[in-house]
Amino acid sequence: MKMMPPHSFKIVAVESELYEWDKPPIWNGMHVYDKGRLHLICSVPTLIGRGCNGYRLCLSVSRELQIYGPGGYHTQVLAAINQACWDIHGKIEGKSVHALLGGTQERIRTYIAGGYYGRGKGFDELREEMARNINEFNATAVKMKIGDPDAGLETDTKRIEAVRETVGPDTTLMVDANCAWSVEKACECLRYCRQTTSSGLKSRSTATITEDTKHCAKSHKIWNTNCHWGKRIRFTLFQTLIDV
Repeated sequence: MKMMPPHSFKIVAVESELYEWDKPPIWNGMHVYDKGRLHLICSVPTLIGRGCNGYRLCLSVSRELQIYGPGGYHTQVLAAINQACWDIHGKIEGKSVHALLGGTQERIRTYIAGGYYGRGKGFDELREEMARNINEFNATAVKMKIGDPDAGLETDTKRIEAVRETVGPDTTLMVDANCAWSVEKACECLRYCRQTTSSGLKSRSTATITEDTKHCAKSHKIWNTNCHWGKRIRFTLFQTLIDV
């Protein structure tokens, strides 16, 4: 990658060709392109005139535009802006973003997320989906959903067993409660998952971040299965984990 001259760069305009005004409503009955354009316009004052030859821009954009909340269509706009900031920084340094972030691997292992609940979707359909992920898409790791209160732990346990039988013992199997369970509930369920999952549950976090982390670490030692949490924490909240 050719390195740009070491001049001072500033953002003078923000534009995207991805948003079109003549598109019909296609997302929850909302004009998604109009919504995207509005969020893009709202971000302009934050970006114009800012220097873009440092990591601080990429981080500050995320901080300043998170006021809309942790989810929603604006997050897709924010992601595009954040990627553009990193792309600019990479061009200035003459490095890929992978290298800027300290990457040391040429390849990164990925997984296929699926195994969702669905109307009329039984064990046979679940097995077919997972078999396709392994045999057609050559996945070495898969993730499936659990935690539906209507299904219950007993049904989820059977679903996990069915998937493990389908993908075989050498495939990494992850289960995702998608923040439906507390950390305590997720840790309780590790005993049921330890024989079938290679990596464990994802739960929602509470205000007691340090205690949640200690709880997960203790459960990992007991059941030798990982419990992931903290999906919705970011930035300065991670500083509280230093003492854990």
